[in-house]
Amino acid sequence: MLSLLHRAGGRFKRKLAAFATDAGASTAIEFAFTVPIFVTLSIGILWVGITYLAREHLETIAENVAYQLEVQNPALTGGLTQAQFQQYICNNLSGIFDCNKVLVDYELASSTYNPYPNLTFSNGVPQYTGNYTAPTAGTGGTWVLTVMYLWPTIQLPFGLSFGDQADGSLLLMSVQVFTVDT
Repeated sequence: MLSLLHRAGGRFKRKLAAFATDAGASTAIEFAFTVPIFVTLSIGILWVGITYLAREHLETIAENVAYQLEVQNPALTGGLTQAQFQQYICNNLSGIFDCNKVLVDYELASSTYNPYPNLTFSNGVPQYTGNYTAPTAGTGGTWVLTVMYLWPTIQLPFGLSFGDQADGSLLLMSVQVFTVDT
């Protein structure tokens, strides 16, 4: 194993020396063209992966909270205020999320359910006061839980961005619809 590493190190040194002494400069030009593209693709792939994991985590937490509401968990059906309900969701999110950016809507669905009139924008960034019906035991019907999060994004080279909001953030959203039987 050690000899393999020694040979690879020697080969790398020879290639580096050949690169440094290349008088034609074609190798340097090819390197200058390909490295920025490679770095941009690598960072982009990494960021898409992290964003996907964050989206899945938000979805999982929303599903778990919806399930707890559906089975009438006493910790959630004790008439929590909107701030307490949001804090309950935040306590279940991991440390990669900032609780100040979590937006929650929880209400009894009707045939004309539309959460978007409560979604306003301040300088192009969503602000959501949301409807909130305090969960209480024994209240049946079809309920909708919407959990949104403004995920920060990075600015990539060449003007590439993954954000869909005016401040460059990405709106992650999970909507859970469930029925509570009484």
